[in-house]
Amino acid sequence: MVVSEVVRAPAGADLKVQKIGLVGAQNVSAKDAFIVPLGSGRSPMGNTPYPPAANMTWEARVPAVNATIKAGEDANLLLVVSRSGALDGSATGMRLDWAGGSKTNTTSYQFRSVCGGA
Repeated sequence: MVVSEVVRAPAGADLKVQKIGLVGAQNVSAKDAFIVPLGSGRSPMGNTPYPPAANMTWEARVPAVNATIKAGEDANLLLVVSRSGALDGSATGMRLDWAGGSKTNTTSYQFRSVCGGA
C-alpha cells in the first residue's frame, strides 16, 4: 500500500527532508519514502494499492532522504507500507523530519487484509 500526505514548505525557507516515517506503527513498516513536488499538472496522490497503476504523480517520485521542498511549494509525501504478517496493522500518523524541524500529521491509518462491509 502507498499512503500519502501533502505538505507545504514555509514561504521563507526550503525544507531539506531527512526522513519520512510512520508514528505508532503496529504490525506494519514503511519500506520506502518518496516525495513528489506538486505543480506541472501533478495532483496529490491518495492512498492506493502498491504498486500504483500508471500515475503521473507516482512516476515523478524521488527518494525522500535529502530531497528539497522549495519554499512556499507543496509536495506529496509517499510511503510504501507493508504489513509485518497476516495480522491487520495500524499507524497513528506520518512524521516528516527535515533539517531544523519536524511535523507529525494526525491521520490514523488502518491496514486490513480484507476491506469493506459485511
